[in-house]
Amino acid sequence: MQPIESVYQELILLLSTKRIQPT
Repeated sequence: MQPIESVYQELILLLSTKRIQPT
């Protein structure tokens, strides 16, 4: 019962990627 961590990590990664190269 800890999918929140996985989701959080994915969200952070997505945010980082978008921040590094925003459209």
